[in-house]
Order: sequence, then C-alpha cells, then structure tokens
Amino acid sequence: MPGEFEIKEWEEIKEDLNFDSIILGNGASISISNKFNYHSLYEEAFNEQDSRITEIFDEYETTDFELILDRLFHADKVNEIFNIDDPDSELANNYDLIKDRLIEVIRENYIEYQELSNELEKIYKFLKKFDKVFSLNYDLTVYWSMLEGDEVFGTYFKDCFINGSFDSSDWKKYAESYTGASGSTLVFYPHGNLVLARNANDDEIKLNRGDGLWNLLERIFMKWEDDNYRPLFISEGSSAQKLKSIKRSPYLNIVYYNIIPSITNDICIYGWSLADNDNHLVKKFFKDNYIYNVAVSIFKGDRNNRALQNEMRSIKTKIKNYSRNSGINILFYDSSSEGCWIY
Repeated sequence: MPGEFEIKEWEEIKEDLNFDSIILGNGASISISNKFNYHSLYEEAFNEQDSRITEIFDEYETTDFELILDRLFHADKVNEIFNIDDPDSELANNYDLIKDRLIEVIRENYIEYQELSNELEKIYKFLKKFDKVFSLNYDLTVYWSMLEGDEVFGTYFKDCFINGSFDSSDWKKYAESYTGASGSTLVFYPHGNLVLARNANDDEIKLNRGDGLWNLLERIFMKWEDDNYRPLFISEGSSAQKLKSIKRSPYLNIVYYNIIPSITNDICIYGWSLADNDNHLVKKFFKDNYIYNVAVSIFKGDRNNRALQNEMRSIKTKIKNYSRNSGINILFYDSSSEGCWIY
C-alpha cells in the first residue's frame, strides 16, 4: 500500500518484537459481534422523556452509570440512617430505574456465551503470547476466554482475584507458574468489567461464575437486582471524568498507578483507537513506561488508502506526543490478518 505508513501482517511482526503487554479496545469486541458497535450506553438507555433521570446525570456532569448508581445508593442509605422522609421513595425508585435501564440496554447490546464459544479458543491462544492483558472493555469476552484457556493450559490466565477479592498486597507473585501451567498471563481491567462489582458494604469483588459460564451474565444481573450490588465499570465519559472514577476505586487505582507502570517491554494494541476520552490511559502507558516498540492494529475494511494513512498518522502523532521515549518505534498491522485475535 503506497503512502507514508505500511500495514503489515501479524505473522510479519509477531516474532520480531518482545511483547510484554497487549491493550484491547472496543474494536476487539466489535470484530466478534456488531452488537458492540454502539456509541453510548447512556444514549441507548435514556431519551428526552427521561428528563428527571437525565437531570441527575447532568448535575454530576457525567454519563457514567456506576457513579450515579453509587451516589443514589449512598444518598438513600443516609436518608435511612437519619430517618429523612423520601416521598414515594424517590431515591430508591430512581436507583432501580437506572439499574433496570442499564440491564436492559446491556441485554440488547450483548452476546451470550453460546454465541461466542466458537471464538474463545482463538482468543486465548492469541492472548497466551503476552505477559499482561489490559482489557478496556466491560464485556465478558476476555473473562470467558481466560477461563476456557485455563481448562486447557492449567491455571495460565490469572486476574489476581482470590475468593472474590483482588490481592493488592502482592499481585506480582501471580506471574509465577503453578498448577502445572507452563507459564502465565495476567489479566487486568483498567476501566472495570461486568464481572466486577461493589456490594452493600462498598467492598469491590469479582462475582462468582456459579455452575458454568453459559449463565454468568444472568447471574450478574441477578446480583445487581436482588443483592444491592453495583457494577464496577466505566463505559464512557471524558478522560478527566474517567480518571475521577478510577481514583474512587481501590482496584482501578492499583491497576492505573501500579500495574500499568510495570510494563518492561514492547506493547501490542488491538482494537483501541486511542481516542481523546482515553488520554489518561495513553499518557499512563507511554509516559510512565520506557517503550521501545508498539504495534497498533488497523481495521482496513473498505476504507481508502487516504483514510487509512490519516488514521495512522494521527495515532503516531498521539503516541509520540505522550511517549517518554522520543525514539519509540510505531508500526501497524492488519487487524484481520491471520493469527491475531479471532483470525
């Protein structure tokens, strides 16, 4: 392809770079199902008829469900403690309405385990090549794939949660191999995930998968509906808003401030556009680590060469602007080339 930048095949670059980590963006999920190709959970869930609800989001200048649910939950608890009358239990009603809308829109824009099961082997074989996986998506794709992979390779994929709690004291020890596995890949969620939640005591936990993977999503919804669990994931908002949400969460704090800066070698990016609303992560990955090489996936589709060249130029400029290493080498590969992700 003529132009300033070349788009390589995955097979051309995979052996030449010493990858430490992979960052997965929404494009990874969209490649599996177009159901994930929507602009905003918030816009999907609410419209102009929900003026009372949208006023709450506007007051906090956010579209983050997790933040609003948290605020309403605690406001209702404060009212109970001080015996403050809440006419018609408005706080609780709004809390339930927002939670119900969130469940509804995720159901509509989601794929079940059965729809994804044929792709999981390709995914875990691809992710197995990396020491660390940073999934920016709230869906369960990576979680399902790591559990499937562990059935094959032993306890190879680890998210450092033990009995539902993140082991913040010494997450590095999980990089060691055990239970017969030949190596290890650690998995982290910088923006949270559907499988993570806060309980009524504000403890951050990973929800139990129960008796199988096929019904995990419904188990998550049941916990939200029946047990006062609130989701722990950041689905949208500006970079500044997302960073505020990260700072409110002990788990997201550790991932952001301790684990991301621990990267020691090359980075691979798949399906992440490095958009402005993720600038806090772009900065953290490239300014807090001295990265020599980064490989970025490019979705060709039916786009013309000019559009592709413009996208690659924009990505290169952003990485260069944030990079601690002024000489960082940036290369691009075809997101649908053989051997990467589900291809």
